[in-house]
Amino acid sequence: MRAPRLLRFVDNQHLRVTLDWPDYLANPGNGDTYLIDLERAEVIEPPIAYSDAIFSADGKHALVRTQERTIQTWQVGPWKALSARVSQPTNWDLPWLLGRDARFAVAVLGTQFGVELRNPLDLDKASAIAMPDGTTVHALMESNNGTMIAVGDGRGRVSLVDAGTRAVHSLQLPSGSAVKWISFSEDDAWIAVVRADGGAFAFDVATRQPLNAGLMLNDFEPRQVAISHAERLLVAAGSGAISLWRIAESGPIPLEATRLPTSPTRVMRAGTNSVGVSMSKGLLATASMDGEVRLWRLPSAVNLPARAAMQIPGILYYDGSQVLDVAYDQLRVVSTRGQSSGEWVRLPQPIAFAELVDGGKVIIASAGAALHVLDAKTMRARYPAIELPANPLRLVANPRNANLVLAFAGNGPQGFEEHLIEYDVHSGKRLPAGIVLRGPLRQLELSPDGTRLLASGPPNGSTDVISSHGLNLLGRFSHDPERPVSWASFSADGELWFTARSVDEALAEEADLIRWKAENGAVLERRQLP
Repeated sequence: MRAPRLLRFVDNQHLRVTLDWPDYLANPGNGDTYLIDLERAEVIEPPIAYSDAIFSADGKHALVRTQERTIQTWQVGPWKALSARVSQPTNWDLPWLLGRDARFAVAVLGTQFGVELRNPLDLDKASAIAMPDGTTVHALMESNNGTMIAVGDGRGRVSLVDAGTRAVHSLQLPSGSAVKWISFSEDDAWIAVVRADGGAFAFDVATRQPLNAGLMLNDFEPRQVAISHAERLLVAAGSGAISLWRIAESGPIPLEATRLPTSPTRVMRAGTNSVGVSMSKGLLATASMDGEVRLWRLPSAVNLPARAAMQIPGILYYDGSQVLDVAYDQLRVVSTRGQSSGEWVRLPQPIAFAELVDGGKVIIASAGAALHVLDAKTMRARYPAIELPANPLRLVANPRNANLVLAFAGNGPQGFEEHLIEYDVHSGKRLPAGIVLRGPLRQLELSPDGTRLLASGPPNGSTDVISSHGLNLLGRFSHDPERPVSWASFSADGELWFTARSVDEALAEEADLIRWKAENGAVLERRQLP
């Protein structure tokens, strides 16, 4: 006797229970399925004795198969025959799929190399679907609106069949092992695929383009998948293991999906399809062969649909209402309060730095050896791009005023240097002030009050405090080459703290914590860290 393998709710009152099926047949198996009335706690028996039923996803119709190798379409509740009984000697016991409202029936061909569509009201009428060469059917799935059929094969390919026009379109999947499961999102805009080699894939149904760059690779063989468009979440599961993937926000350049670090505890004794997912309720259920059922809350999407620029500036400004989204050579403003995002603006070269300044009213962005200043509301340039001496290494924008400090590479008598130059964002003019520091700098940061810059140099250099406007040297702490400053930071009240450690890696775990006053160069406190 075969055990139940797959449970699928039709609605709040009915449940489809499918018994185990051989692995060489297409997933999910729809035969040997029982429709259960949960309110009455009873099985809705097929109208013909010694038969099994293949129910539609809405539970309103069924294909009833008999031991005489016949098949017939019936209405469920009350049972009523809708078609003549048809003899099917070749593919009688192979997977079938009955569409919602009995719009169509899909039958796997007797050789399993392809599928055919049949009229549920006249099952003798069949039309073969032109599938890619060598298609051995391993997965079948109907979209939620009943207009699309997805067919996965043994070579890792997936074809989308339009149930109305019979047109076939292929998803651009790399070659791989057999498709194990296919799932549509709640609005049928997305489709998810998992394969025996551990790969998971997500596509836009309309464009048939992948939703992410790279591969969502699992460390187990996934046998089931679910996907949510609203939450941008993909759930892959198989034999007790589960992985959760967050699909990145769409943009000019596809980004890799992120595997979430948290997931339900692995069930050691679990069936092949032992997971149930309700994306609309944000719930996931797991079951074990020991009879234990656990309910888990799926994580909601908390990430903003935005990516930072390639290089991080010396201070991160955030006004609580908007952030910048950068995709290679394009950028836009993204609201954090649920409002629509701004239009993408393309710059001539890839964007290195991008930051909001002047209370979030102005965007500054460096692209190559040019600085672009845009109005954050209109996304128009405030004035022509500022030509820079070279590509900037560092950028510090003071959110409290219109000052901007850029660092550029140079060579001097003592070797590599960094030249700090100040610009006025409002006018776009370079200010005459500047300072040259020994490089490369470990860091260039702005103090909490916006009045000073902290520049920490190489082991044979120094850590300097500089005025943010005018770039005047306020204090210099020369490094001990054998025990240089490894990091420095302003405290919230403006005090300056260093950590210094040995250049000998064997002694690197022993560090000094130093509190230093830039005005007179005095070391106010020194502690040894274990």
